[in-house]
Amino acid sequence: MRNSSIKLLYILVATLMAGALQSCDDDYFNGGDATKVTITATTAFSNTTSRAVFEGDKTSFGADDIEITNYCFLLFDDEKELIESFNIAPTAFPYIVELPQPIVGKTYHAFLLGNVTTETLSAVTTIDELQNSTFEINRMYNTPTDKKLFTWSDYLSVTQARKNLDFILNPNVAKITAKITNNSSESVIKSVRVKNVVNKVGYAQNALNEYSPDYVKNVSSEPTLIKYDIETFDTPLKKGDEPKKISWYVPQNIQGDGTRIPEGNKANETYLHGGIPDNATYVEIDGVRT
Repeated sequence: MRNSSIKLLYILVATLMAGALQSCDDDYFNGGDATKVTITATTAFSNTTSRAVFEGDKTSFGADDIEITNYCFLLFDDEKELIESFNIAPTAFPYIVELPQPIVGKTYHAFLLGNVTTETLSAVTTIDELQNSTFEINRMYNTPTDKKLFTWSDYLSVTQARKNLDFILNPNVAKITAKITNNSSESVIKSVRVKNVVNKVGYAQNALNEYSPDYVKNVSSEPTLIKYDIETFDTPLKKGDEPKKISWYVPQNIQGDGTRIPEGNKANETYLHGGIPDNATYVEIDGVRT
């Protein structure tokens, strides 16, 4: 009888442990049951990433500026830890896949990135690490042939009831077009240049802005800045000449909230009108008196 009681006790304990582990697996490790989700992707043409102090024309992205060769999907749980990641080919949309679902009352976080792969982000295991994932540029972006280098991103929150993830990706660079007209009969304009371009681009810059409005963009008190190449006119621009139009693709000026100075709050004697923030990205127009 005693041996039978011990066996019965062992069986009871083992059953309880199995039940507890199953419950823990469902409610904590994987959330709710996995379910089929449909993922779609479109692109938006916006200038929201531009902080250049320049009041000229800002031209939205068009179809000729877009070429996305791969998509990367990342899913983080309510603790901001990565639980799913995979690549999606551009021709695979709408993409149907089984994904872990959060339990009622919890929210997961989904990111879709364009021109980025899971291999590139292999070290990312949390949203905080995604925030710090950037790449550097060291030259000018000024032709549509650079479009494969542009990264795109969007963010969506995921609840248990959500079965469709319809992403609208924005570029992590802005297209700026300068329309230059000479109204002076006493001078000619010889060249134009974009200066103080921050050399870091976030892989998920726009998506992280959507994820948290308070997100501080790769804070750096001393950002690394580069100068784009000088665009010299073949013939100096005189009064009455047809305006010149030049476009650039400019990364977001992510120098951090602590170092940005609103326009007009600080005089800068280097420039005619003053009020240009420290480290601001700006367009410099060079001319000479005739």
